[in-house]
Amino acid sequence: MLGDFARRLPFNWLLVLLLPLWLAVWYGGWKIMAGQESKQQMEKILGLTELANDLGTLVHTLQKERGLSMGFMGSHGNQFQQALATQRAQSDQQLTRMQPQWQVVEQQPADAPLAKNSAFARSLLQHLAEIRLYVDQPQQAWLPVFHYYSNLNRSLLHNIAAIARLAEGSAADDLAAAYVQIVTLKELAGQERALITAALTDSGMTPEILRRAIILDAEQEANASRFGQLAPRLNQQLQQRLQEVDAEEMNRLRERVVNLSQWQQGGERLPVDAEHWFHSATNRIEVLRESEEQSAAALRTQVDQLADSARQSFWLSLLATVLATLAASSLALLMFWQTRRAHWEQIQLLMRYTPHAMALFDRNMHYLQASHRWMEEHNLDPEQTLGRSHYQLLPNQAPRWREIYQTGFQDRWARQEAEFFPGEGGKADQWFTWEVRPWRTASHHAGGIILFVENVTERVNMQEQLRKQRDKLAYERHFIENVILRMRQAVSFHPGRLNYILSPVERTAGDLLLSALHPQGCQYIMLGDFTGHGLLAAMGGPIVSDIFYTMTSKGFALSEIIVEINRKLQQKMPVGMFMAAIFLEWHQHEHRATVWNMSMPDVLCYRHATQQWQRIPSHHLACGILANQPLRATLLPFQPHDRLYFTSDGVVEAEHPEAGPLGIDSLQDILHHIVLRQEPLQVAETIVKAYLNKNEQADDISLVEMICPTD
Repeated sequence: MLGDFARRLPFNWLLVLLLPLWLAVWYGGWKIMAGQESKQQMEKILGLTELANDLGTLVHTLQKERGLSMGFMGSHGNQFQQALATQRAQSDQQLTRMQPQWQVVEQQPADAPLAKNSAFARSLLQHLAEIRLYVDQPQQAWLPVFHYYSNLNRSLLHNIAAIARLAEGSAADDLAAAYVQIVTLKELAGQERALITAALTDSGMTPEILRRAIILDAEQEANASRFGQLAPRLNQQLQQRLQEVDAEEMNRLRERVVNLSQWQQGGERLPVDAEHWFHSATNRIEVLRESEEQSAAALRTQVDQLADSARQSFWLSLLATVLATLAASSLALLMFWQTRRAHWEQIQLLMRYTPHAMALFDRNMHYLQASHRWMEEHNLDPEQTLGRSHYQLLPNQAPRWREIYQTGFQDRWARQEAEFFPGEGGKADQWFTWEVRPWRTASHHAGGIILFVENVTERVNMQEQLRKQRDKLAYERHFIENVILRMRQAVSFHPGRLNYILSPVERTAGDLLLSALHPQGCQYIMLGDFTGHGLLAAMGGPIVSDIFYTMTSKGFALSEIIVEINRKLQQKMPVGMFMAAIFLEWHQHEHRATVWNMSMPDVLCYRHATQQWQRIPSHHLACGILANQPLRATLLPFQPHDRLYFTSDGVVEAEHPEAGPLGIDSLQDILHHIVLRQEPLQVAETIVKAYLNKNEQADDISLVEMICPTD
C-alpha cells in the first residue's frame, strides 16, 4: 500500500517527503563523527599537555640559570659562582629528560608547527655549551648572554603556545590561554631578575637597560591582568601566595630600581644589594612556578573531563540519531500534506500584501500574481490583470525594461540601484531600483521571472539636494576658516626666545599664541585657550589678536591690554564663550618677567642653578567673565638658563584609557627630564600623544617654552 502511494507521488514531492528523514540521518551521522573527532582531539591535547608541563619546567631551570649567569658576569665572577654551577647541572638533567619527547613530536607530520618550533629550540640549545664558556669569562659583556637565554626561552614558550592553541574553541580554551599567560609572566619576571641583577652587580645602569626594566614591569602587569581575567580562582590563589612571600618587599625593591630620581650621577650603583634582589625576585618566580603547575594541573583535569564528555556524547549522539530517524519518518508524511496545502496560499499572501512593487510572471510575461503596490503604481485593475500579458497592459514601456526581463529569462539574477530612465513624450526623468530573478518549476525547468521595481526618483532628487547643500556648507566653512586664519596671522609676531608647540584638533584652533615687541624693548606674550576647539572656538581669535598687536604697537601696558581684551570679549562673544589665558611681560636684558595667569594650568618655572621648579597658579577668572577688579600679577626674576613653561589644558587633560588625565605633575616630570637631557621641546609633544594611547586627541595641545639667555 505504501509503495502504491509512493508511486503516485511526483518525484520532486517524494524528495520533499524523504527530506526530513535524510536530514535526521545526516545530522545524527555528523554528530557521531563530531563526537569521535572531539574525543580524539581531547585525548591528543591531554598527551601534549604533559609535554607543555615539561617544557615549562625546562624554561624554569633556564630562567634561573640566566639570572645566575647575569649576576656572575655582572660581579666579574665574585658572586653566584657555586649557585650557577648547581643550576647548570639541574638544567642538563631536564634537557636529558626532554630528548625522547622532542624526537616524538618532530616525527609527527600532523603537528608541523609544533615540530618546527621544537626543531628551532633544539638548534638554539646546541650553542648552550658555547654560551656557558663565554659566561665563565666574567670580564666579557653580559648583554649577549641575556639575549641568548631570552631567545631560547621564547622559542620554548612558542612550543607551549602551539600546544595551547590546539584547545581553541573548546571548553578548555580559557585555561589553556591562562597557562600560556602564566608561563609568559614567569619568563618576563625571569628577564627582569636577570637584567637588574647584572646591572646591580656591574658598574651601573644605562638608560637603555633602565627603560627595558620599566617595559618588563609593564608587560608583567599586562600578563598578570590577562591571567586574572582568564583564571580568577587561580589568580586569587597566586595573589595570596605572593603576599606570603612578602610581595611588598619585592615591589619596594622594584620601585627603587625603576625610579629615576634614585639614580646618582657618575655611574654609581643603586643602594640595592644584588643578592638580596636576586633572592627576592627568585621567591616571587617560585610562587609563579607554583601557579604555573596549578594551571597545568587544572588544564589536564579539564581536558580529561572533556575527553570523557566527548566519549559520552558519542554514544548519546548514536542513540539520538536512531530516535530522530524514527520521529522523522513519522512526521514526514504530515509535513508533506501541510506544506503542499499551505505553499500556494503563502505565495499569494506574500505577493499580494508585500509593501513593495513586485510581480510574478510566466515565460510569456503573463501575470501569475502581483502586489497591491504594483497594481497602484502601474494603474492596473487586480480583477482584470492576472492571466493577461504584461506587454498588452503596458504597451508603452521603455525598451530598456524588455532588456531587463530578458536577463531573468536567460536564467540570470540581476539588480540595479537607482538606474536612470529618461522621460519620453513630455514625461519627467525618473530613477528606478529594480531586481529580476528567475523562478523554477517543481521539475527544475525555468517557469518565469519575479520582478521587483521601486521608483526612487524622489529619493534621488533629495540626495542630490543634500549633496549640493553639503558641498555649499563645506565651501562656506572652508571660506570662514581661511578668513579666520588670515585674521589671526600677524606679521608682527615676534618669536624672540620662544619655543612652542601648537597642535590643533581641527584646521582652526581654539588655542591662540601671540607675541609682540613693545616699543620700550620688552616682549609681550599671550597664550589663550577659548572654550572648546575648532571653528567655534577660533571665532574670538581675530578680536583678541587685533587688540593685542594694536595696543602693543601703541605702547600700552600689558595690564591695560588685558582689561581691554576682557571688556571686548564680554561685549562681543556669546554667553558661555570665554578665553582662559596666560599673559607674560618679558624683560630679557633685565632678567625678569611679569606673569598674569587667568584660569590656565600652573605656569612652570625651572631654576637652572638649583634644578628646582616654581609654580605660578591662576589668580583670576578667564577673559570674558572677569569682573572689574585689580589684576594680580606675579613678578619673576631670572638667571641665565632659567626656563619658563606655560600650556593650555589640552596637555594636562590628555587622557590615557586607563591611567586617566596626564596632570600638571606628570608634565613637570616630563619637562624636567627634557631639560636635563637637553632635548628639544618637540619630545614633550611626542610623549603626550603617546600617552593618549588609543584615545583620540580631544583638545588643542599648546606648550610654550621661554629660555633666559646668558647675556
